[in-house]
Formats: sequence, C-alpha cells, structure tokens
Amino acid sequence: MNDTSAPPTLWQRSTTSRFLRWLFSWRTARRALMALLALVTLVAFGYGVENWRGRRVWHQFKTEHEARGERLDLKAFVPPPVPDEQNLAMTPLLKPLHTFVLDEKRKQHRLPPNSPQPLLPISIHFKSGSRMKEPANGSLDNGILVDLAAWQEFYRGNTNYPQPAQPQSPALDVLTALSKYDAAFQELHAAAATRPLCRFNVPYDDDCPFAILLPHLAAMKGLALTTALRANARVAAGQTDAALTEMRLGLRLAEGVKPEPILISYLVRLAMLHITFQPAAEGLARHAWTDAQLAELDKLLGSVDLLSDYQLAMRGERGFGAATVDWLKRASAREAAGLMGDESSDFQFASELAFRFIPDGWLDQNKVNMGRMFDQYSLPAVDAKARRIHPDLAGGVESSPDVRSFAPYKFMARLLMPALSKVALRTARQQTLLDQLRIACALERHRLAKGAYPATLDVLVPRYLAAVPNDLIAGEPLKYQKTGETYQIYAVGWNQQDDGGKPAFLSRLLRTDSTRGDWVWRPPSDWPTGDPKEEAKSKTKLL
Repeated sequence: MNDTSAPPTLWQRSTTSRFLRWLFSWRTARRALMALLALVTLVAFGYGVENWRGRRVWHQFKTEHEARGERLDLKAFVPPPVPDEQNLAMTPLLKPLHTFVLDEKRKQHRLPPNSPQPLLPISIHFKSGSRMKEPANGSLDNGILVDLAAWQEFYRGNTNYPQPAQPQSPALDVLTALSKYDAAFQELHAAAATRPLCRFNVPYDDDCPFAILLPHLAAMKGLALTTALRANARVAAGQTDAALTEMRLGLRLAEGVKPEPILISYLVRLAMLHITFQPAAEGLARHAWTDAQLAELDKLLGSVDLLSDYQLAMRGERGFGAATVDWLKRASAREAAGLMGDESSDFQFASELAFRFIPDGWLDQNKVNMGRMFDQYSLPAVDAKARRIHPDLAGGVESSPDVRSFAPYKFMARLLMPALSKVALRTARQQTLLDQLRIACALERHRLAKGAYPATLDVLVPRYLAAVPNDLIAGEPLKYQKTGETYQIYAVGWNQQDDGGKPAFLSRLLRTDSTRGDWVWRPPSDWPTGDPKEEAKSKTKLL
C-alpha cells in the first residue's frame, strides 16, 4: 500500500522549529507559570521563616535581658525633662543651642535668621581665615603645662579682643583679652548657683537615630576650653580662689552632658573633664594651692566616676544600635544604603540593591548579634563595682570576626561596633589621670604640712585620702616612687605589663602612647610648657 501522507516540510523537520513550538505551547506556559508560582511561594515562605526566626530570637533575647533588669530600648535611657527655671542649659546664653534649623539634607544646623546672637558667643579662636595657629592648651595625659606667653602673643595680634594699654604678665594679658566675655561668665556663674539641673534639648524621638543633632556638644567643649584658659591664667596670676570657682563651673558644664545616653556625648564629656582639670595641675606646678583648696579639688575629682558613666554610655549605645536597625526596616533602600557608606562609592549600588531584598528577620538577627557582642566584650570590659578595666575584653570587639563579616546575621556589626573598641581604653586612661591627680593633691597637702613628700602613699590615709586608688588594670594600688625631692605615680597601662614606670612615646614630641608603656604621672613642677624645645628636652631626660 502506498503512503499517501505528505512528507514533513523543512520547517517541521527543523530542531529550532520544534523547540519554538514547544516553548510557546500552552503546556509549556502552564508549566512555567506553575514553576514561577512555586518559586514565588518558596521565596515568600523563606522570607516568612526568616522574619519569624528573627522576631523570635530578638523577642527571646529582649525578654531574657529585661528579666535581669536590662533595658534595650534607647528611649528607656532618655533623661526626664526638667523645669526651665532649674535648667542650666536654659540660661539665656545657652538657650540658643536649643533653637536650630536643618538644611534640606538634614546635615547642618544653624540659628534662625532673627536670632539675636551667634550659636555661642564664646571662643578662644580667631575668626575663620586667620593664618595664626592657636597655642596649645596644655595636656594632663602628656604632662604639658599651658603656654600663657604664647596665648599672650596670640591675643595681642587680634583686635577683636581687649588689649592692655601696656604689656603686662602673660596671665594678666590673657585675662584682659578674655574680659570680653566677663558678662557672659557672670551669667553662667549665677545660673550655675541657682539652677541645679542641666538638660539639653536632644531630639531622641527623631525617626532616624543617626539624624539626631547634638549642636551643643561642640559649643560646650569650646566653652570648656575658654573656662579652663581663664582658670589657668588666674592660677598664674595668683587668683587661686577665682581659678577654683572657674573649675567648679567647668565641672558643671561637663556634668551637663552626663545624663545623655549617647556615646559621642560621653566622649565629649571625657574631653571636657580633661580640659577642666588642667588648671589643677597648673596650680600644683606653682605650689599655689592652699590646703583647703586642695581638699576642695579632691572633692571635685572624687565626684567623677567614669567607670559607671561608661556603663550608661554603652547601654545607651546598645539601644542606639537597635533603634538604628529598626529604622533600616522602615527606610528606603537608598536611605539604608547611604548609612552603610559613601553615596558616591561603588559599594553604594550593591548596598542599595541588597537592602531592597533583605528580610526584616535578618535585621533582627543583627540586633541580637550586636547585643551579644555588648554582653561578651563591651560591658564586662569595665567593671564599675570592682573598679577594674579589662583590656583583653575591650579588645575583643576589634578582633572579633563578627566586625569584619558580611554574613546575613552579622553585617551590621561592621557599621556600629568597631568604634567601641577604644572607648574602654579612653575611659581607663582618663580615670587613671583623675586618680593620679587626686593623689598628687594629697601629696601636696602632705608637703605643705610636713615640708616633704612622704616615702609611701599609705601615709596619706586617712587624713588626705580615704584610700589609695587602685590601678584599674592591675587591680593593685597605684605605684609610687619617690626620688629625692620629686616622685612619680604610675599604672601598668593597657599592655598589662609593669615597665618600671617608663612611658612609651609616639613619634611626635612628648606625645605618649596609651597602648604601650606605663601611665606615668610626674609632679607638674617638672612638666614643660607647650614649647617644642622644652618638650624635646623633657623627652630626652625621660628616656
């Protein structure tokens, strides 16, 4: 029988044509739709599982910590408001710090155009554009006295400040220049005496924690510099009672930012305290303080407990980190990516793409990971009750692989945790300085009474000291070495080794390296001024 069917055409015989018929057939389309639906379902299920896991782990972490009395919400640390009439920050001089506006990018602050005065009308600096470099302000940690002669020359060339008819001593000329602010300081001293509290208007309720503006911090640090310079000049001029009054004001200003549970506020306060107590060393260098004044200085120094303040700052920073992660859930991908790096960088596009698809559960897992790092490293690194600081724990943040990880549950640690690694070091260094300064005041009181420094620190207890402060690192009393008419007090330092009372220096003149060597305090009468030649001589002598 003959086959009557037509032979297949070239189109029918083509492999490509058969594939195209299969591809565009209803059966294939149905299978593709089913596969796509399955994929979408799988992705949605994966998102749901990750979000559920993240919420569950964060809820468990939060519940366990709250059961121990811990607070993980930044707003739980917000200090309560205080009445304006009791608030030092609301005195007319400082009130403009509460009134500022933002530019379109929320990156700058300035006073409204109708403001009657600049942000803070106190500055020890020239106007912008000056080619003269301001002198150094002295340094407690490096053992350098303020160079009032340099400040005298600095102000002498600036017609914006009052000038004496005839050149006087450096101290009196500096006081003459700073008399420009006498009215402002009269207001501050009066307000400090009648307004026992201090709260600045920090916008804690801002939707993005990173957008919280703190315009008062730079202004308050500048004010601390001016206050300390006045006190330093008064010490040199023999006006020690007035100098002590200036130091009390400086301490009040520094304590004004103490309630703020924000790390940068804590760091600025450390700097302000360092500046504020410089005049105490200036007076010791000149043997200018009386026994009563030294007892008052001991009281002021003893009122500062940086180890407890560190704990508040770290817990506030933990809440700040959690609030930042919660904001990332609400933010657009572009806003979230902008927080991770420079908007102009190649990393920006990849970050923005990633934040479009990151499940919220991953962000919750990141909150837990950072919280555990606080529990493991940052918080136990400083033991306020035992008065100990542990460098190994503090350094654990920086050495932890979590701070270098891009893993889904850990990538936020790269942004928020590395800055914490040096805070315990700065706390230890500054508290040690305050402890050494207290001992130096007690030694000076003993010298005034007995005519010489004692052979051991135990002699100072209990008349001049309730107890000899411990070395925060070693857990033993600070070491004391008396040689002839001089002495030194030292702690073993961050390297946890006793280097025999020898500090380590950076490459610059007389700039000590806090991570190496011992933390040494010598009598301020042995300190050089800020003159580089004197620094070089002193460094050579020490080495």
